[in-house]
Amino acid sequence: MTIASSGEQGAKTRFTDQDEGTVPNSNSDVDAAGADTVRFTDAYNDLILIKDGELSPLLKKTLENYFQDAEKGDASAQLLAGVACLSGVSVPKDAAKAFKWFGLSARQGHAIAQYHLGKAYAQGVGGPKNAKKGVKWLRLASEREYPPAQLALGQILRDGVDAPQDLAEAKRLFRLAAERGEPMAQFQLSQTLRKESPTPQNRV
Repeated sequence: MTIASSGEQGAKTRFTDQDEGTVPNSNSDVDAAGADTVRFTDAYNDLILIKDGELSPLLKKTLENYFQDAEKGDASAQLLAGVACLSGVSVPKDAAKAFKWFGLSARQGHAIAQYHLGKAYAQGVGGPKNAKKGVKWLRLASEREYPPAQLALGQILRDGVDAPQDLAEAKRLFRLAAERGEPMAQFQLSQTLRKESPTPQNRV
């Protein structure tokens, strides 16, 4: 099953400073510092929105620093390393390495990494496909109120393909994601409600 996200439906889902709160402060002193949070936010948004040919010298240098921090165990840096490896920005494209970095970051509690790891498991990108683990990581990211994860998990629970169907929970997740600005969530919610409501010709 392919999980659609706002990033795959047009505009990429951007990271906001508010979402940085999903990373436990104990993971890194960097995450607790406001200026460094802004730098992480800018780097993440740049990575998901640009192509390698458009990479500025400043961002290249920033990524080099983040890869060094990733090796030292910084969760945010590991997430950025995973995104770079998955997209082939600044480094050779390598889904297996991306999967590794997402896993390391996700296990430290980073919601965005948990989302990426969940999608990787659900789609078999960079590692073996495992629907159960995909749902597990998407659920963890959803509980940390990361909207793209709420959208992705809502789709799975609505369709009942990789997990038992749960329309009530799917609608709840779509509403939560929509309230936090996920552009595709309201559309998915309306599609779900339409499926539940019989058309006039189908009514008995």
